Amino acid sequence: MTKASLARDVAAVACGETLSCLWEGVDRVKCYRLALMRHAVRRFVHENQGLMRRMYGDQRQISLLRAEIESNDVELAGESVDMILVSRNACPVKEEVVAPFWANNTRGEVLALLNLYPFEQYVHWEKCTFELKQMYCREGCRCEQQYRLHRLLAYDPNNECRGIFSDWFKFPSCCVCKCYDLPADFQITSRSPRTQPSGAGENVYITPPDWYRLNN
Repeated sequence: MTKASLARDVAAVACGETLSCLWEGVDRVKCYRLALMRHAVRRFVHENQGLMRRMYGDQRQISLLRAEIESNDVELAGESVDMILVSRNACPVKEEVVAPFWANNTRGEVLALLNLYPFEQYVHWEKCTFELKQMYCREGCRCEQQYRLHRLLAYDPNNECRGIFSDWFKFPSCCVCKCYDLPADFQITSRSPRTQPSGAGENVYITPPDWYRLNN
């Protein structure tokens, strides 16, 4: 076994321990490159501790957030459980709090997100379990995935000179029930139409048609 081959095997094992990248079908060369990139990120973080703490925030707050996530109290924090009324989402979702390592920014570039202890970055999302299905929505409506922009610290594996920087990434946010068969006269708005000269600051509510009131 050559030195290059041995180094590649060692890096692959270390990569599997630190990056969990040894999935089925992932070759050792790719894993080796990931290990090198991970090492570069660690080196930059170690050499720029002051900058990282200014960019990342208060360490005490991060520790509290990590404790909440590990105890699965994120969803129930500050909420009261009502044992009498039981509600159900019209569109079932899978709710998760994740710390992604790879993501595409808004320009389509694949970047590595900074997720090394103690600088983890968590994203809370809700994914549609049955996207584009009617589920508990009424006829003419379906469940659709919505997205939200997050500003996160990232590292460009193709340009180490950029160091750690912040960029915008789009992640799933929630699942909504969208309807496409509403009649033109069924319009509910929270403010007056712009074409109306008087009462510009008043709320205007148009009465729904009979067919909607009877079915709801």
